[in-house]
Amino acid sequence: MTGHIGVHSVDSLKQFKTAMVRFQADASAALEQAEGVIRDAISRLQELRQCRSGEVRACQDEVEEARSELRECESSGDDDALRANNR
Repeated sequence: MTGHIGVHSVDSLKQFKTAMVRFQADASAALEQAEGVIRDAISRLQELRQCRSGEVRACQDEVEEARSELRECESSGDDDALRANNR
């Protein structure tokens, strides 16, 4: 290898450099935009997770309350209340 690359035009090198600078700027802008979209998506997902966590806790509380009421009915011996609860 002699180390020659065969460039015959300085203007071609300038055009290549200009194209590379433009590409770098475009790529940087695209990456910044993608990062913004990702940050927004993460934020929305975190909000949804918090909302769903609250809903899950409320449902768990309702289930526990229903179980407690069922235990009370079963221990009271009140067959009418037990039948009403099983409907």
